[in-house]
Amino acid sequence: MTQTQPDRLDQLESIIERIDRKLDAIANDIVTMKVSQAKTEGLLEGFNKRFDSLEIRVTAQDTRLWGFIVTLSLAVIGFLSKLAFFPKA
Repeated sequence: MTQTQPDRLDQLESIIERIDRKLDAIANDIVTMKVSQAKTEGLLEGFNKRFDSLEIRVTAQDTRLWGFIVTLSLAVIGFLSKLAFFPKA
């Protein structure tokens, strides 16, 4: 019986060491995932800033386009009115 006790203790010790190694590996994986997540969040924030910038540009272009369309429409209406009311002038 004295021989089996140390064998069992050695087995338990080796099992505990394996569990400890696995827990360390899991902890390292978690740290790696957190770093990866932080990098991804940083990239997403950069993309969000770019999209905000693009939205501002598109809004400015829309404003210019509508201004051009209104100006052109008023010019055409004015020209047609001139032709209608003052055809010989």
